[in-house]
Amino acid sequence: MKTLARPGVWTVLALTCALSACPQTDEPSGNNTTGTNNTTGTNNTTGTNNTNTSQGGVMIAAIAPNKGSVTGGTAVTISGSGFASGTTVTFGGEAAVEVEVKSATQITLKTPAVDMAGAVDVVVSVPGQAAVTRAGGFTYEAAQVEVTRSCYLQAQGTLSGQVGEASAPAYVVLYAKGVTDSAGQGAGITAELGWGSGVDYASFTYSPMTFNVDKDGINAGDMANDEYAGSVTIAAAGTYAYAARFRVDGDAEWTYCDRDGSDNGVGPDQLGALEITEAQAPSISFCRLQAQSPAAATTGEASAALHAIVFAQGITQGE
Repeated sequence: MKTLARPGVWTVLALTCALSACPQTDEPSGNNTTGTNNTTGTNNTTGTNNTNTSQGGVMIAAIAPNKGSVTGGTAVTISGSGFASGTTVTFGGEAAVEVEVKSATQITLKTPAVDMAGAVDVVVSVPGQAAVTRAGGFTYEAAQVEVTRSCYLQAQGTLSGQVGEASAPAYVVLYAKGVTDSAGQGAGITAELGWGSGVDYASFTYSPMTFNVDKDGINAGDMANDEYAGSVTIAAAGTYAYAARFRVDGDAEWTYCDRDGSDNGVGPDQLGALEITEAQAPSISFCRLQAQSPAAATTGEASAALHAIVFAQGITQGE
């Protein structure tokens, strides 16, 4: 809106400028931010990268979300200016897919797959314009793999046993999605305990394990896991390794596990240890007479009963 001057003001100004040159003032010629990185913020915690990046008439203002899986396919919106038909976008050098220029200020796309997790540069290329790069504009995260089968050996020291006899029991805790994640024994599960003299766990000699108890899973009280127990009988003394495996009816393959679980495979240093020794001949380890002294007896007649207590490992225990 113009402000009208009081009468006579323009005449005074005109005379003044006629007597002495009026100073000249350069008027702004437009937006002078060309070539300047105009920062309006930083990466925030809501998944939007909102630090302006510009080149010529093209600018990246925001990338949302700014994180996604290495498998690709994350739906992303890039906001900014100067976008036009034919615009391409790359993430870490890989071309984005389903790129659609919605307007001069918005692009939608899906991220490409990459080989490893980490931050990558996002480059927007508009025909006839210099490419604009947002350094580290998108972060790839490791793919989340759904676990449907898992197991681990219970933490135990070296198991022991004697030649030809059942060893001390070993225990395995296992999970099968939709099978064990409720109270009671999961249906259709076959669990086995295997032993061998090397590290080729798939070639071990396996024998059945039996259901023992329900066990908690991730959350206390959820009873999402099942525990199985088993022993092995070995005919020769020596030091052996053991592992466990299980499957559910319909599974094509076994799930194998060691002491630190099946998620990272079976490692030689995480196999269980088993020590088998030669069977020991029975021996008397303790005996003593009951306190009955002196005991009376008559010549030619049986005396009163005399008593002794005897202990032999593995023989006298029990009834």
